[in-house]
Amino acid sequence: MTRSQFRFLVVANQLLILASLVIPEITDHWLMPPDLQAYLDMDASVLNVATTSSGVPFWVARIIIAMGVIAAIGLCFGKPWGRTLYLLTFIVGLITTFLWEFYVGTGLSTFLSYLVTITEGMILGLAYFSHIRRIFEPVEEVS
Repeated sequence: MTRSQFRFLVVANQLLILASLVIPEITDHWLMPPDLQAYLDMDASVLNVATTSSGVPFWVARIIIAMGVIAAIGLCFGKPWGRTLYLLTFIVGLITTFLWEFYVGTGLSTFLSYLVTITEGMILGLAYFSHIRRIFEPVEEVS
């Protein structure tokens, strides 16, 4: 895999994340049976007990998304901090997944979530365990 192909994978991952945030908002209300829609409207969550109504979960999600975008930019430019931040963002996102409300998704939103997860795993695997990891190493100057 070349550096430009790796960049394409990172950009594709970010576009899939954007699609996985937008598509469920559009499709879930139109494609879901009324009983499941009523279940989603209950907003059952661990966070309802653990936090106040200040909107903390909303901001936590936005901070994780912002960290992911900054990490993706760092990955595209071959910065060592980008690789570390991407791994950190992945771990924080994984941990906070258990705190979000229950969710029933349609086939399309679930498919997009699977694609996001697969591309994230590919990026982490390539960034740490393939020849692509060399682009994140500092370049030594020849004197």
